[in-house]
Amino acid sequence: MASSAQIELWHAEKVATQVSVVMAGNGIHYAAWGENRISELDLERLVGAVPETLAPALTQRAYYFVPLAIADTGDTMIAPAYTVDLGDRGVCHRKAH
Repeated sequence: MASSAQIELWHAEKVATQVSVVMAGNGIHYAAWGENRISELDLERLVGAVPETLAPALTQRAYYFVPLAIADTGDTMIAPAYTVDLGDRGVCHRKAH
């Protein structure tokens, strides 16, 4: 695993423009980027598990599966791989008060 000093963070907008978005059978648009440790087949199965009766509420956006999103500087940055140091900064680990 790479150390956080070796990992270049990307702006979320850059990731969104660099990745190809695909559409699941239920109409949901999604993409994967970086070393997220989810196979394409598993990701397709995960997104496809959303029932077709609920999927129309989610079709107006694209959903990105990335290793780690960090927003502690005001900008949303994406790490191409997970590290423990960066994980401590991840938005999913923040407690909102």
